[in-house]
Amino acid sequence: MIQQKIHKKYKILKNEDINHHYTINDIEVYFPYELYDCQYNYMLSVLNALKKRENAILESPTGTGKTLCLLCASISYLVDILEKKGNFSESINITESNKNTSFDFKENENSPKKVVSDFPKIIYASRTHSQLKQVIKELKNVYFIKNNEKYKLLTTILGSRDQLCVHNINYNYKGTLLNNMCKRTRRSGECMYHNGLKYLDKLKHLFTTPMDVETLNEIGKGNSIGQNIHFCPFYATREIQNECHVILLPYNYLFEENTRKILKLNLENSIIIIDEGHNIENVAEEAVSFKIKDSDLSFFLDSIKATLTVLDKVNDIDKEAKDKINVDELFILNRSINALITWLNNERLEKNERKKIKEKHKTYEGKQIFEIFKNNNINITKENFEKFNTLLSSMIELLNKYINDFKLSQMDINNVNRYISTIDNIRKSFGILFSDIVNNCIEYFQLYINEEKVSYSDCADKVYDKMKKFSKNKTKIEYDKHNYTMCKNISLLCFSATASLCGILKEKVNSIIVTSGTLSPIEPFSRQLSGKYFSFKHILENDHVIKSHQLFVGCMTHYNNQILLSTYENRTNENYIKALGNCIFDIIVCIPYGVLIFFSSYSSMTETVNAWKKFQIFDKINTYKTIFIEPNKASDLKEILNNYENIIKKKKKGAILMGVCRGKISEGIDFKDDCCRGVIICGLPYGNVYDSKIIFKKEFLDNFNYEISDDNNSSIIPSKGNKWYNEEAMRSINQSIGRVIRHKNDYGAIFFLDSRFSNNQRIREISKWVRTHFRIYRDIEQIQSDIDKFFELFKGLNDQSVEENKKNSIYNKEKDEEKGAIKEIGKNFQDCYVKNERTNKNKHEIPQNKFIFNPTKKMKNQPKILSMIQNITKGKNQEKDIYVDSKEQNIFETKEDNINMKLDNAKSLIASFREILSKNIYDKFFELIKETKKKNNENKYEILINRILELIIQNFVESNKQQNESVNENNSNVILNDIMNEKQLIDVWRILIKLINNFFPVQEKEKCFFILQKKFKEKTNDFDELEKYVYNYRLEKIEII
Repeated sequence: MIQQKIHKKYKILKNEDINHHYTINDIEVYFPYELYDCQYNYMLSVLNALKKRENAILESPTGTGKTLCLLCASISYLVDILEKKGNFSESINITESNKNTSFDFKENENSPKKVVSDFPKIIYASRTHSQLKQVIKELKNVYFIKNNEKYKLLTTILGSRDQLCVHNINYNYKGTLLNNMCKRTRRSGECMYHNGLKYLDKLKHLFTTPMDVETLNEIGKGNSIGQNIHFCPFYATREIQNECHVILLPYNYLFEENTRKILKLNLENSIIIIDEGHNIENVAEEAVSFKIKDSDLSFFLDSIKATLTVLDKVNDIDKEAKDKINVDELFILNRSINALITWLNNERLEKNERKKIKEKHKTYEGKQIFEIFKNNNINITKENFEKFNTLLSSMIELLNKYINDFKLSQMDINNVNRYISTIDNIRKSFGILFSDIVNNCIEYFQLYINEEKVSYSDCADKVYDKMKKFSKNKTKIEYDKHNYTMCKNISLLCFSATASLCGILKEKVNSIIVTSGTLSPIEPFSRQLSGKYFSFKHILENDHVIKSHQLFVGCMTHYNNQILLSTYENRTNENYIKALGNCIFDIIVCIPYGVLIFFSSYSSMTETVNAWKKFQIFDKINTYKTIFIEPNKASDLKEILNNYENIIKKKKKGAILMGVCRGKISEGIDFKDDCCRGVIICGLPYGNVYDSKIIFKKEFLDNFNYEISDDNNSSIIPSKGNKWYNEEAMRSINQSIGRVIRHKNDYGAIFFLDSRFSNNQRIREISKWVRTHFRIYRDIEQIQSDIDKFFELFKGLNDQSVEENKKNSIYNKEKDEEKGAIKEIGKNFQDCYVKNERTNKNKHEIPQNKFIFNPTKKMKNQPKILSMIQNITKGKNQEKDIYVDSKEQNIFETKEDNINMKLDNAKSLIASFREILSKNIYDKFFELIKETKKKNNENKYEILINRILELIIQNFVESNKQQNESVNENNSNVILNDIMNEKQLIDVWRILIKLINNFFPVQEKEKCFFILQKKFKEKTNDFDELEKYVYNYRLEKIEII
């Protein structure tokens, strides 16, 4: 009966044949599925940020439809603006008439002007093109993109020449060589694809359908149905971007100012979406950093001489090339680089053992860089750099022309290309140094000089042999017997992503939205990105779409009295290695199918596996589940993943894949369903303590003073060095554990096998959707029992999927009915909406079911969700086999039961306070409780717990005075051990814990517990009871370990 009622209710609301229409923040949003509350919250945050032209940082776990929500919300906002302006059809005229804008690439190729559109373009950036390919799949589901015949929104993807060149030369050349050959082929008119660009206006409609790089290349080659025109995807995408509404590109195209200029990428009024945002801190810092070797500088001098030689050769042939290069400027540049080399050679480098940096080095603050240039006659400044930049570009153009116009051997071509790449490297490096980004945010930069050992092949020691007129055959670099030499490097280090993001914001963008499935700890991360120049006004740490019964989270602190602690020192501890291996075995025997195990580093994984093989633990685990190990080479990963999935999906057996946090399997791979039913974390993945960049960044963060402006959220404190170091490790942990849940019907378990994860601060840094389920264990039998109960709930579902393949119609019918009920689990967001009978149409004339948010209805339907769960597992003992939260159990309690329980707890607590307090102090305590109830201020419970502790101290101080014992007159400095015996101290602690647990609001419990814990640490000596209590985030109460 229950199942039939539920099915009837969903039948009213559910219609999969239509797009669902919602009004969120006065914007009509079309979503291909029925909304969940977490999806609604996410789109609401996006639209709030876009409408207010503010920045947002949003975390939403994998499986919540984050990408689709982001695209639907932002494109709906874009369409709303286009409609309000009334220029929707005029601005997107893509008919094949003569009025269309023609693609005149010869005219626009060197034009520095950017085309400003009258609508906010959506620029969607992700880490790689493979990740953008997944975004394109979701983009095709967006209503306004799917209905391209009506809305005609244009989309494109930007890529490099290596990726988008469809000419045959792409098979033989890459990088600089490909650029040269491309220019040569175009100028000779031999590239049929570039020649076909003049017909592209007739194919402009193709860009109304989102295309990845591979699809675009196939269409460019003329392989699409009904199209015989060939065109170059590389140049076509660069030109059409000015008219596109959605542009997809990798991170580095967005963060590198030089790349944006080359692409003529206009960011004004654009919506910048940065997906997979957990990676951007490092990428944004690297975008404004550089490294130059002393051998590069020496080779650059040779390239100046080579340029003079080439000038001499083409003097009579090409007067245009001669006019572009000023020989006097070349000599000034030559003197400046010589001065830089002299200064670098004179710098005395030293080792600093205190900082743990093994190599000799020296550092300068960012603001000292320009003084160094001025004091050492390095005559390159921000004011004259544009002139030198033009000179360097002309040198590259001349050498390219020399390769194309003169018949040279392949060796000669390779040598000249090395000159070109060296000039280009110097040009890019100096371009960063004299950019507005560095000039405006100089406090985030540091000049670093170091000495390192490099091989002969890395030292640029070969000189082009036909240019002896201006150079020697060999440089004076000395090598040891292994062909290694010492090389000095000069590097510009950036210590904050703020610098790159400021470079984007200065172009007057609409909003920057940074999003990912794993940004926690999110508030310090937002401040790390924004610095003192701007702020993220909208911060969201979203819930998961799954229900509480679909996730199990446990932390094991000990195994058979051996503490689990994966520190560097413990790698050689045989007792720990054995305990870890046996603990993993005892856990994986309870987990069906696939399990991922993550170690802190490759060296840790290798040493642990070798030790397990020695103790025969590896064979024991491998016998139960086949073990696969993440390979060193990325090319070998595909085969291992195929073998791993084959055992699980085809053979229906268990398997283990071992990897490393921040490694190849920790992100970007979709381990759906049985491929990952459990994730085990062994240790904390801290960065290399000897890495100079990490050492200097920690030092920088310790010494940097943030000036918090009124615009910034002053409650968010920027992280200091060690705190940032810990947060980076936790962020990579959160990324790894995200492998376990990949969609709304998925389920799995997460295990932390390290006692450090039981720390309350560490728990708060775990993603919200995980920490609310957190449980701490010390007994292996207890966690095994709980794991068995958890997976028992889903055991019928796995059997069902096998049974569905059978042809027995009776069983099929039974299973289909159960499957219908399964799908209904977690779909209760629809119950939060009621149908709007006033209209069945919207302004886009689409018949829709429109729902209005009704949160009260959601709470009433919670028991029905539990009924569905029980219905699936009919025939089983629900009390033992169903894993439900205590909150859900309380739903079945009557109101009278709750009242009686609270009365009993209150009577017990009053009796306890009467027992320890004098009558006078007890009266004050009672008055304090009554006053607190009347107050409305936010921190009234924090004040209450402090005042109660003061009254207790006063009580025992007065009691000791009456007994003529010497006590401190100042109650604030009293040590509790001096005025109470051990039993009294424990009783007071437990009474206060009971008070917080039973009578404080849920949102105040955690905060007040930590305040109480802090007070007892300050006012007690060797009070062991403190370590026994932790705050359980899932149950939302304090409990004893």
